[in-house]
Amino acid sequence: SGMGHPGYPHSHNTEPAIFTGVPEFNERDLHNSISLDQVAAKQVGSETRLPCMALNAVWSQSLSWNEKGVPIPHESDPASVFRRMFVEGTPDEVRGELRRLEQGASILDDVRDQLKSLGGTLGAADRDRIELLTTSVREAEVQLEQQKAWSDRPKPKVPLQLADVQKPTDNWVSQQEKWLSFMHLALQTDSTRVIVLGTNEHNKNNVPELEIQHHDASHHGKDPAKIEQLSRYEDKEFETFSRFLAKLADTKEDDGTLLDSTQVLFTSNLGDASAHSSFNLPVLLAGGGYKHQGHVSYGNETNKPLCNLYVRMLRQMGVEADRFGSSDGIVEEIG
Repeated sequence: SGMGHPGYPHSHNTEPAIFTGVPEFNERDLHNSISLDQVAAKQVGSETRLPCMALNAVWSQSLSWNEKGVPIPHESDPASVFRRMFVEGTPDEVRGELRRLEQGASILDDVRDQLKSLGGTLGAADRDRIELLTTSVREAEVQLEQQKAWSDRPKPKVPLQLADVQKPTDNWVSQQEKWLSFMHLALQTDSTRVIVLGTNEHNKNNVPELEIQHHDASHHGKDPAKIEQLSRYEDKEFETFSRFLAKLADTKEDDGTLLDSTQVLFTSNLGDASAHSSFNLPVLLAGGGYKHQGHVSYGNETNKPLCNLYVRMLRQMGVEADRFGSSDGIVEEIG
């Protein structure tokens, strides 16, 4: 506890910067910075079918940003994610997919050439925008090449079927369970090693214990009844999260468990939603081979840079990182 992003405004609109640490940015100008997951993906993403999975259950804004601060599109359809990872195409479908990838590469070639020809005729501000677009095209080309390399490799077999994935869920709890199940399968099969899952505020629909909406409960104004309802939402949230951690812990690997080799970070952009406060953000780090020391507190008013933890997490993945975002050091307490 006692961590946050220095300079972070007290606002709902800070979600997109939670993994970059940029205090403020103008989305219209695409001014952010690279996110934690994308730095990690640069280190390990070339070794798996998917360099990174950017998932977002309900929220429209991206949590992932490339090195030029351009948002990376996220997946919000569970069936689409499942197909990409686990549904084997017929030979004709595989050939069709390869043709699609080659066509995409050809289109990107044309776009890159057009951007290059434009670059010499524009002013400084527009040239900066062209550079952003060129970086995005270059990254898309790398992704297409990786997809082509994996297009004819067999996909892993998993106990879940597409029909199960396509079944509608009753409430946000079961929907969240579904996403976390995908994440477990993706990590277990080494389909990816980097995942971001974004969720929004929940609702009380079809959850008998919940009597008011999540937004109302979180903006409680110190009303005891609303705080009690908020605790019920949080209990549900952490019950699903603990089951996910248990699945990772129960998945054996040669040198331990999947949880031992997986850093799992749970956090939010608000420390106190009722006050829209960005101080003292909730931060939970599990697994990852650390020597966990239980609750590490820097004091509720300290607002120690959360990016100090991000530096430690990147080093744990083998990234030679001295700084990230607003960091001014590194978290040493977790070994």
